[in-house]
Amino acid sequence: MTNDLYILFLFGILIIGGSYLLYLWNKKFEIAVFFFVLTPLISAIFFDNLPEDPLVVTEATIGIGGILRAVTLFLLGGMGIIKYLSNTSKNKWRIPIHFLLLGVFILFAAFSAFYSLDLKFTLIRSGLLFAVFSFLLGLNEWLREEGNLTKALNALFVLIIVLIILNLLAMVVIPARVWWWKQNRLIGLWEQPNTFGSFCMLSYPVLIWKFYKTQNLKKYYIVIPLLLTLGLHILTGSRTTLLASSVGVFIWLLLERNWLKLFSVSIVVGFFLIILLNFSPSSFERNEGSQITDLSSREDIWSNAEIFIKEKPLFGYGFGVEGKIFQDELRADLEGSFIERNVRQSLHNGYLSILVGSGFFGLIFWLLILLLPISIAITAPSHQKKPMQPIQLQLY
Repeated sequence: MTNDLYILFLFGILIIGGSYLLYLWNKKFEIAVFFFVLTPLISAIFFDNLPEDPLVVTEATIGIGGILRAVTLFLLGGMGIIKYLSNTSKNKWRIPIHFLLLGVFILFAAFSAFYSLDLKFTLIRSGLLFAVFSFLLGLNEWLREEGNLTKALNALFVLIIVLIILNLLAMVVIPARVWWWKQNRLIGLWEQPNTFGSFCMLSYPVLIWKFYKTQNLKKYYIVIPLLLTLGLHILTGSRTTLLASSVGVFIWLLLERNWLKLFSVSIVVGFFLIILLNFSPSSFERNEGSQITDLSSREDIWSNAEIFIKEKPLFGYGFGVEGKIFQDELRADLEGSFIERNVRQSLHNGYLSILVGSGFFGLIFWLLILLLPISIAITAPSHQKKPMQPIQLQLY
């Protein structure tokens, strides 16, 4: 009886808390944007950063962090649907074509549960992808209103500043938590150093935007979090995200057509890369004797994945379970590599993950979803660039 009351009390708290969040997000949708970007940290915050015991850590383990993240995403998805439905008088039930393609991809991902290597994980991950889709649908409607893009970017800017401060404090207060037990690499409040590196990579555009948006001398204060982010990024040892960040800055300057600035930044970045290549910090070290350009056994993942792709090239092995293909020990030669034989093993290549999990049909849809908005944005004249016009759906 006591357990029933405890569960009922906890359920009541969740209902009240969820209702309040929906009310708050509906009043100020930029707060929902804040929470949406924060969701990866909701599950990672419970990571204890201790050596994993494969006999204890099973694939069925989701944990309280994963449950909280899933609940938050579904609440955000519900908020997105509410936002979309509240604007039907304006949008006339119209949905942009790239959203329709994403919806088809999600249906295909859910259908793959019938032949998935792990039914549960495919259903969970396709369900979470639907929650993301629902939120983005509402976000698309909200961004059509004047001034809301600035509100969204300011919410992201606040989140970046808060997380930078929290990670700096964590380095002092709980150093054992923020330095990865496997290598001398900074993971901060996340579960993987590469995840922290991805956060830094995505932070630069927002910080640079804020620098240009600020009109007075206060803009130069933005340089401080920008340099702090770069320093933390180097400590993560995430080489791919550093390279991608450099490419992103070059593209920004090319679009700005400021050739003097582009030339100056090229010299600075080139000099910076030379230093990293010749005097790489310990965070960039992998196996003993390896170079900074070493792929850290990723080539083992890709070569072994190719074996399985050839067996099921059209539909794959099930959405979101691509890492489980390595459980076939007779065909996957993983000796001497870091690859784990479970569903959570990353393929370290998003396109390869889609190809293995959803086959060529899934990959084609995924590429269309990514390339269609980009191609329209590039080909449209600068004075005509507007949000993609949605197509109308007649719902009966």
